[in-house]
Amino acid sequence: MSRPTILVLIFHILTSALTVNAATLAYWRFEAGPDNASLPAGFSAVDISGNGNHLAPWTAGGSGGYRYSIDIASEIIGSTGADNNYSVRNTGTSPALVTRSLNHSYGSGSYPSGVNLETAALRSFTVEAYFKIESKSSYRTIVGRDARYVGTADPKQAAFYLQVRSDHSLAVIYNDVTGNQHVAASAAGLITGFDYATDPAGTTGRWYYAAAVSDGLTLSLYLANVTAGTDPMLVGSADLTGSTDPTMAIGTTSGTNWHAGGWSVGRGLYNGSLTDYACGLIDEVRISDVALTPGQFLMMPKQTIDRNPVFNAADPHIYREGYRAYIYPTSGASNLTYAYYSVNMANWYRSSPLLNFNDISWIPSGKNCWAPCIIKRDNKYYLYYSVGPKPSSIGVAVSYSPTGPFTDSGAALISDNGASWFEAIDPMVFQDPQSGIYYLYFGGSAGARLRVFMLNDDMVTLGQEVTVNNPTNFTEGAFMHYYKGLYHLTYSKGYWKDSTYSVYYSTSTTPVGPWTYRGRILKSDTWFKGPGHHSIMHNPLEDQWYICYHRWNEKFDNGPYDGGRSTAIEKLFHDENNLIIPVIQTDSGVGPVQLGDKMPGDFDRSGFVDNMDMLYLMQAWLSGDSNADIAPSLPDGIVNLRDTSLFFGNYWQESSNKGWSNLVGHWKLDETSGLYTSDASNYGNDGVLIGSPSSTTGRIGRCLSFDGINDRVVIDGCRGVRDAYPRTVTAFIKAAADVGNQNKDLHCIVSWGSSLSGGMAKWFVSLDDQTGKLALGIYGARLIATGANSLEDGQWHHIAVVLPDGADNIKQVKMFIDGVEVTTNYESLNATIKTAFSEVSIGAVNTSTQPGIYNLSQPFNGLIDDVRIYKSALTQSEIAALADMP
Repeated sequence: MSRPTILVLIFHILTSALTVNAATLAYWRFEAGPDNASLPAGFSAVDISGNGNHLAPWTAGGSGGYRYSIDIASEIIGSTGADNNYSVRNTGTSPALVTRSLNHSYGSGSYPSGVNLETAALRSFTVEAYFKIESKSSYRTIVGRDARYVGTADPKQAAFYLQVRSDHSLAVIYNDVTGNQHVAASAAGLITGFDYATDPAGTTGRWYYAAAVSDGLTLSLYLANVTAGTDPMLVGSADLTGSTDPTMAIGTTSGTNWHAGGWSVGRGLYNGSLTDYACGLIDEVRISDVALTPGQFLMMPKQTIDRNPVFNAADPHIYREGYRAYIYPTSGASNLTYAYYSVNMANWYRSSPLLNFNDISWIPSGKNCWAPCIIKRDNKYYLYYSVGPKPSSIGVAVSYSPTGPFTDSGAALISDNGASWFEAIDPMVFQDPQSGIYYLYFGGSAGARLRVFMLNDDMVTLGQEVTVNNPTNFTEGAFMHYYKGLYHLTYSKGYWKDSTYSVYYSTSTTPVGPWTYRGRILKSDTWFKGPGHHSIMHNPLEDQWYICYHRWNEKFDNGPYDGGRSTAIEKLFHDENNLIIPVIQTDSGVGPVQLGDKMPGDFDRSGFVDNMDMLYLMQAWLSGDSNADIAPSLPDGIVNLRDTSLFFGNYWQESSNKGWSNLVGHWKLDETSGLYTSDASNYGNDGVLIGSPSSTTGRIGRCLSFDGINDRVVIDGCRGVRDAYPRTVTAFIKAAADVGNQNKDLHCIVSWGSSLSGGMAKWFVSLDDQTGKLALGIYGARLIATGANSLEDGQWHHIAVVLPDGADNIKQVKMFIDGVEVTTNYESLNATIKTAFSEVSIGAVNTSTQPGIYNLSQPFNGLIDDVRIYKSALTQSEIAALADMP
């Protein structure tokens, strides 16, 4: 950002703050601290507006007092940018913080130096507060103004209340100077409190922000669930135009321990008695004599970024493999099903259709398909899905890739045949980590019956059924995960179209029960309704669990609802007894996070944390790029000392005494000029540009464009592999769409070594001239990626060929395209792979029989980027991570 832009922004912030502050009559921040210290007697809750309308606790500690607390809604106050360190919490059953501008029989006055809040006649006003409140079936006033005999309809009412009512709605109520009462209220059940008896720390409570606004014409009530990361939303309003003067009443009658016009925080007044105590926590209370807009509210802009909903779809099954997460939802009425994938849980991309249910002959017409789930076994992926309505069935399809395409098995796995006692829906497959057995869980809805089968080894036929007891409160959507000796069976209960839909769970010491009921972990909350049909995923890199579920957004009644459901993701935690802690729904969701099996800091996925990762971290730090914001230290969106400290801990742990990396050649091809391209590995295998390959925008940074005639890169004597033949070669390529029409034998991406006698190099990774598919050639033999499409499509693809450890035969090579293994077929001889020499060429094949001599042919036409050669066999997850590099 340029300096003039920064100055303009600062000026805008300052002028905005001055505008708001000029209208602020009182602002209590409760920032004195320290944690758990009592607010002392006297006017210890300071008004920072400058008017001197300080608050006094009714007692210093005791039943009417308060203590400071580090439990806060937000570390930064959005509109002011001020740090927020403390809130206040009551110490007893009758808490009260009150203004007292003048002396009264029950206490001395504060004598404000500016505008006296107690005598202010408010026609327009805004009253704001943050609160986390106990759950009680009573009225709980967050902010009030004392008075009696000011309302014609009910003289027992005070002048003003911002309160949570007995039905757990939020309301602003005030009486004006003409005696008219005005009420703006939310729907019932909008506020979720905590039970002090079972949760005295309030960990299960939610922080809320409320704003009551009057412009003299309309009374408006806004609410934000701060814990859930929501924006302030208009939840109630009232028309004020029926009153001849909507100015808020002050009153003239006082009582023995209160006076007319006085303001209170944490209690109300009714019938002249102190009442309506708001037990819990309160913070950042501000009263203004203008009608603020939502953009001027204390909490705006909010600190959190909205990542929920992830997308609009239902019944999501989340699955992680390597450095990528996948979600398989019900895709709607099109009868096409899709996967969504992400490398950071923040940015999601939709795949091509996995399966077209209209093409499956055994599915009767008029049926829909929903609730897919996926599992991998022996390098194959099995997609299970529901077919309905009743009579319902479960089908299964198979692929070599998590993003398909899938081939259906050709028959239903199981059908309910219209039986009333169970329904064949909502499949979930779980491999027991103790026994290795694969179990299919399904059933629910009609009959609400859970059934469990063992799957046969082919994964497309059923083995023995296991008789299980029905878990308590089971309706449908079973999911199983294992955690520290316990099997957690989670499932949905209620009607999917209304607010009763929730997630419950039971545990067992076996995957098939008997079940111990554990209660509800996900329920309707505020304007998130009907959460259910979920799945659970573990990310080993940060040892974090996640729950992915669907819900109805911004619904205020109990349903039934219309429209579409949305998929959301939250973190899931287990307590000290290894049981699931109830989940709070949020708009903020999760991400970005690092996914995978390795420790953080290996940014280039080379296999360990090394100098290249250190350079990446430093560049990210200096540039402000957040990609090196290392989990699990604190993924806070910035790269700072905390990330650097964790990185260097991993750096010394991973790199010390390890010698050189298994990455023996890494050509980023980022150079924009000159005759050389540098090797980013530890081996210094720099290459020479021959012909005229040109620099252009690449898949990662820059790349080289090869003309298909005589362009190539030559690395003469690639160190590190002379006695260890290469086992993994990877690159990004973007082949010209007409490659297959050039009438050449090969279109080489990378070649390695030279032949023992005339013919081809020992390794040449190329595109096949007839099909455009990925190919590996060795003297006298060739391997073709039969399970993939042509790569001559003008799109970027990541390719990898891997010779597994201990293997030496072309038949044993594995091929990967875009991070996914593909099927292969070999032609001609069953050749053994060796390395005679260590010359490498990019963009052409070396057919010479002598070291140091190059006879380059079969040139590549298109773009090549980020070429890597390893002297080890990378795993599928490591290859997928390379394919997903930003």
